[in-house]
Amino acid sequence: MANKWTTEELFDWDEKHLSSAVFPLGERTRRLMFDNGKGAILQDTEGKEYIDFAAQLSCVNLGYGQSELVAVAAEQMQKLAYSAKFFGISHRPSIE
Repeated sequence: MANKWTTEELFDWDEKHLSSAVFPLGERTRRLMFDNGKGAILQDTEGKEYIDFAAQLSCVNLGYGQSELVAVAAEQMQKLAYSAKFFGISHRPSIE
């Protein structure tokens, strides 16, 4: 789906159909769409590069494109891709 659409078409679809955690649905703000990342650098769909100073906020504090992490994640996803940790439920990888 995404590979067939232009960046502008993706933004328009996103604005009409998806909600954002930061901006109310339909609110126009600076529009920036990232296509890939390596280390601490993100690249947008136009090829411009940015240092990702917000990576530490969630799951990429070790940077993008870390092949060892990709391999370990793929192996784990073959076993158990997701399990909640609520109400006394757990799983081995989160503890280890």
